[in-house]
Amino acid sequence: MPKKPDFTITKVWLTEDYREGLVDIGWATKSAGFGHLSFDNHNGKIHCSSETMGRNFVKSVLDKLIEDAIFEDDIFERDVVDDKEDS
Repeated sequence: MPKKPDFTITKVWLTEDYREGLVDIGWATKSAGFGHLSFDNHNGKIHCSSETMGRNFVKSVLDKLIEDAIFEDDIFERDVVDDKEDS
């Protein structure tokens, strides 16, 4: 009996070849493959194209994106603290 694929998100990235106004996020999993999500605005409503992946999977991709992101405010605060320590 074949093993079930592991849908744990291992990597996310923002794609470079997106259409203007579209947010496109690439993703890869442990053993279930890779793909992308795209978000767009249609008549004031956000639409998500998820390649048939469900809401919980999309949430996992977004969680990984937030987890891996470098928050510029965090860098600024760290630089301010480092500057104070150097004084």
